[in-house]
Amino acid sequence: MVNEQNLMPIEEVNSRRTPEQYSIDSRKAGIASGEARRKRKKFAEQMNLLMSLPVKDMKGKDILKSLGIDDENADNQMLLIVSQFRKAVKGDMDAFKLFQNTLEPPAENEGGVFGEIEDTSETDAMIYGEDSYSSLLHSDMI
Repeated sequence: MVNEQNLMPIEEVNSRRTPEQYSIDSRKAGIASGEARRKRKKFAEQMNLLMSLPVKDMKGKDILKSLGIDDENADNQMLLIVSQFRKAVKGDMDAFKLFQNTLEPPAENEGGVFGEIEDTSETDAMIYGEDSYSSLLHSDMI
């Protein structure tokens, strides 16, 4: 069972290994990493193939046709998109977030809940006057 008491610091683990053993372990890790990367790539290629195939199911074709999607665009990818869209319309928040993030990916470090804080000092100075704005900035009231 793994817990904090039976974990060793990485420095201690590495100090117990010889440079040759460290090299062997690094090589094994590199080989395993390459295999995992190739598997992910093959999986993505297979998914792309499956998504690009035309819809064969009559029910799926009818759904797409009812939305005005022509046969040329009636592939499995479109059917999946429509399926997620229908879920989002019915109130499924995960499906909605999928669309929201696809159409407008969330920016990294958006600045918290309200987004990035805009500097309005120039506008404030024009509205309130340079002297009153400057004195407010440098007062102890803020």
